[in-house]
Formats: sequence, C-alpha cells, structure tokens
Amino acid sequence: MKIFKYLRGAIGAASAVFILASITTAASASTVPSCATNSGLTCLVNKNEFGSGNSGNDKEASVEAALAAALGLTSIDLTLLGKSDGGYGTAVSGKSGTWSVPGIVSYLTVKAANSYLIFDAGNAMTGSWTTMGILNNGGNQPNVSHISYWSGSVEVVPLPAGGFLLLTALGALALRRKR
Repeated sequence: MKIFKYLRGAIGAASAVFILASITTAASASTVPSCATNSGLTCLVNKNEFGSGNSGNDKEASVEAALAAALGLTSIDLTLLGKSDGGYGTAVSGKSGTWSVPGIVSYLTVKAANSYLIFDAGNAMTGSWTTMGILNNGGNQPNVSHISYWSGSVEVVPLPAGGFLLLTALGALALRRKR
C-alpha cells in the first residue's frame, strides 16, 4: 500500500516536471534572439544565421524547412499567397514600414540582402515589418527587397514520445516492486 502511495506521488511529480520542461522548451523555441522585435510581430527565423548553405532566397521549400526547424517540427506546409514585388499587397521600400494585403496571412518573410526574416503574422491582413536583424556584406542594415506572404498552419504535438517512455518506465517499476 505504501509503495502505491509513493509511486503515485513520484509519477505526479515526474509528470509535473515533464510538463513544465515541455512548456519551457516550447516558449524558448518561439523566438530567435537576433530577430527584430520592434515590428510588432514575433520573429521566428533569421535565415542569415540559420542552417548551412544559405542562399538567402525565400523560396517555399527553404522557408518551410527553416520554419519547421525553428518550431521543432519535421515539416510544415505553406502556401505562397503572393509577393510585394509581384504586385500583391502594398508596395514596400526602405528598412521598415507597414504592409497590407487582401487576404489572411499566417507568416511573412522579409527579404533583404542575402537573407530573410520569418515573422508570425498571426492570421492578419495588415502589420509592420523591418529588416532589423539582417546585415548586408558591408555589415549594415539593408533595404527590403520584397515581402512574401504565406498561409499555413502548424500542428503542435502536446506530449513528445519521451513523456510516454518515462510513464511506461515508471509503470514497469511499479509492477516490478509489486511482485
């Protein structure tokens, strides 16, 4: 009887620690320190320092891979709604400004120099943007090349496989002690 009380307490404590660690990990993966934070949007990826073989182009496969890696996912499916230099939404120029498009945007990439930033647009139709966090070859903040607007959703798995493994191990220990 005492063993079950002990085990119940141990499982409860282990579960609380695991859940707290999962929440902390998810929160720390949501932003990138060198991303711009003054645009009003959450910056998820600074492609300038993310991954190897960076071409700096915000092509769909490159954006999906960078975003998936930043969010700890194996993959993500985005759809390109349009680009500012292709006539989609308001024209953009300079180092910061506002954007407005006719549809709902999940993410946007701000392309400048040899890099881009990925922002979580939060399913908006308007917002602010900046190239802060991107440096050109001369070490200066560049002007924007274009902004790409993306739709897509991210599915987050609430409990990693490691959590189930931990609970299974604790259950096995309980059965072994019972015998």
